Amino acid sequence: MLFRKYKFKKVTLPASLKTIGDSAFYNCYNLESINLDSNNENFIIQDGNLYDKNKETLYFVSSNNVKDLEEYTIEEGVKNVIGGAVARLRKLKVLNLPSSLKTIDFNWIIGNTVERINIAEGNSNYSSDGTNIYEDGNTTLVFSISKEKSFTVRQGTKKIEINAFARCTNMESITLNDDLEEIGQEAFNNTKIKEIYIPASVTYLHPIFIYDNSMDKIEIDPQNQNYSSDDKFIYNKNKTKIVRYYKNDSSVVIPDGVEIVDTYGFHNKSNLNQITISSTVKELNQCFQFCTALTSITIPSNVEKISYGCFNNCRNLAQINVDNTQNSIIGAPWGCPYGMRAVNWLK
Repeated sequence: MLFRKYKFKKVTLPASLKTIGDSAFYNCYNLESINLDSNNENFIIQDGNLYDKNKETLYFVSSNNVKDLEEYTIEEGVKNVIGGAVARLRKLKVLNLPSSLKTIDFNWIIGNTVERINIAEGNSNYSSDGTNIYEDGNTTLVFSISKEKSFTVRQGTKKIEINAFARCTNMESITLNDDLEEIGQEAFNNTKIKEIYIPASVTYLHPIFIYDNSMDKIEIDPQNQNYSSDDKFIYNKNKTKIVRYYKNDSSVVIPDGVEIVDTYGFHNKSNLNQITISSTVKELNQCFQFCTALTSITIPSNVEKISYGCFNNCRNLAQINVDNTQNSIIGAPWGCPYGMRAVNWLK
């Protein structure tokens, strides 16, 4: 069941309803109340809130009685909070979570007004210092609502989760701890960060850890054994693989020595209209998706493999000129919206 973005104010759920999806009521900001058929054996309504029959999963908090509250407490016993459950509390500043809580998606659960998240003592899954949420024994930074311009990740943090800082729209700089190991997808989305230093300890860096930002500088500690960088690219250690092109220029030359352009390498680089592929490149993974300004590209004869979906959503890509014999690279047109009419075999 999915009601996302619908504008109705009331919903009636039937007796036959057995399951409700995790994002069923996400973005239903106008939804004020839910009625449940009295014969339904799988869910209950209490104080206007929708739970599973055991009151372990909270799906929906009615805004009728609490829409003006600045502080709200989810009661003990609740183990799971589903996306958007309290997002309709538009004046909410403080959210108190129970010790029983096991799963929650913080990015979906709250609005932008929240200034503090408290977690009850005894919770074995999450901890909070008020603005930052941790799990895995305080080693994973899950979510932050920091309003600060400058942020320092505390020592002992091993992982920064997906979208961890997506609500930190004031953030301009960040200092990563020297024992950090993983940075997740879109971890710094929506921030104003333009420069970042990646410590030697990082073993996994998601290619789009900053998705829609054009960065001025990404510097990777020279002692890092997994990654390296220059003024435009993040590479593997020996610079034979492009992990991510982090600028937003209109043209780019893939450097000599690069053999693989990896998935997400140029993903969503919407300004890019000219790409020169060097004579050392052998493999193009799903790397040019959503390059919407790209109208043509030449694939040199040294390229041996192009992954299916390499050119997905390159909606203006009308020419793929392959300097090789017909069907020498399998999988054409590799996701190009123009199909085979865009592919020209030059030999």
